[in-house]
Amino acid sequence: MPNDISRHPHIIDTAGAPLIVAASIYLRRVRWVGATTAGHQAVIQDSNGRVVWESICPGANYVEAEQLHYFAVGGYKVPTLGSGKLYIAID
Repeated sequence: MPNDISRHPHIIDTAGAPLIVAASIYLRRVRWVGATTAGHQAVIQDSNGRVVWESICPGANYVEAEQLHYFAVGGYKVPTLGSGKLYIAID
């Protein structure tokens, strides 16, 4: 399934260099589901390439969720997603 930003939360399953959203937004929550292998990494960057959120999977079937408390960014991208899906809640 390709990335789905047509609804909330955004569902990201494919990493890439281009911005997923270019507008100014607030990141509220990130949930990483279905990471499969120890050492896989997930990274969210803002439009300037600064890391906003990142995690490394410790083992199979990893799930992580984090509240970001309305972190303001001028757009975001996911340059690294080793496995699984990111659910990104925005405002």
